[in-house]
Amino acid sequence: DPDAFRAEAEAIMATMRLRPSPYFETPDTEAQIMGGLFELHLPRGWRVFMRRGDQVLILTPSGFVALTTGDPARFALGLGNHEGSPPITEGSFLGRSARIAEGRAAPQALAGGGVITTIALDTCLANGDPIAIAIASSRAWQGAEDYTAFIDGLRLNLPHDAIPCRPALGEAATATDQATAPPPASHAAPAM
Repeated sequence: DPDAFRAEAEAIMATMRLRPSPYFETPDTEAQIMGGLFELHLPRGWRVFMRRGDQVLILTPSGFVALTTGDPARFALGLGNHEGSPPITEGSFLGRSARIAEGRAAPQALAGGGVITTIALDTCLANGDPIAIAIASSRAWQGAEDYTAFIDGLRLNLPHDAIPCRPALGEAATATDQATAPPPASHAAPAM
């Protein structure tokens, strides 16, 4: 009897509670993430793929942006997502002094190849955790309108107890850092 089946199915469904998925969400026009450390505005077609306390991974139409602290930042700063040893320059990002490594993305970091920029801020959280940003894409995308709009809309809200620091950049990630990194994905996501 279809009506009896429907009633039983509705009764079962009424007992289930579904949690919101941390994957493929699109935040409101403006969103605070990582406990308010960053504020962002996502352009059309961009999605928050993963959100944890120490890492937010944003998928773009042709790459990804990873905002990280703690162990994911240490892994990113080991430059394991880069092919070879990229040049490192002094610069700034979001109004803070930083060191910036830009080079070819390793195959496990970005399907189809491209460039990856890893940014190490010279400011750490009070517990000494570094703050790192990784941006991977085709070089052409990094000059595109949506990229520029994202960077212009990205805000860093450092806590009052943040400390100056100079985290290692370009040195191999430690065994501990590698152990905390998830396995490489076949999608255009970083291996962090």
